[in-house]
Amino acid sequence: MKRSARLTASCFLQQQPALKTDGRFHDPKDPYPGGGGEDLHGENAMCPESSHRNHESVIAFNELYETGESMGPLPHQYAGFTWSPSAWFLAKEQMPSFRSAERVVLFNNQGKDLFFESEEPFDLKEVLLSALWDGRCDVLIEGWKRGSERYAAPVALTRNVVVRYELAFADIDRIGVKTHGATVAIHAITVIVEGP
Repeated sequence: MKRSARLTASCFLQQQPALKTDGRFHDPKDPYPGGGGEDLHGENAMCPESSHRNHESVIAFNELYETGESMGPLPHQYAGFTWSPSAWFLAKEQMPSFRSAERVVLFNNQGKDLFFESEEPFDLKEVLLSALWDGRCDVLIEGWKRGSERYAAPVALTRNVVVRYELAFADIDRIGVKTHGATVAIHAITVIVEGP
């Protein structure tokens, strides 16, 4: 039987008081807080005392601008991960009205859910994201290990407002983003992996 417990904000989701994006500030508490999250395996499962992962890596997509393409599927094993077929990159020039500090973002092609995974376990530390086309949408970020869902975080997004969500998804091998048909822009992902 799956147990569910509400987590405290400091344990699960820490939102920055304001995030500046192209001169626009947004307080994540107003009007879309992003909500709390659910710990699917006990109250302390998302707050490990220590982690054996020791290398923080920011996955950004700006270097894909140098390929000369303005849109397309992520390259095979991009940043060391396997990506779902719906994980595409999009150059800012293809969406002139979209506000982003990044030249390239990741998006879920045709509004399909997306995922990325690794053979080696990793921790998901944070993700910067926004709605791409929709004015507002709700998504669910999930953390999986060996086919079992371990974490779930509901997130409310708004177009042209980039929000940083700090997550404590420890010791997972797959991240899923359920978008319910909405198109989401992911600006950067921070993971912690074993490494030098």
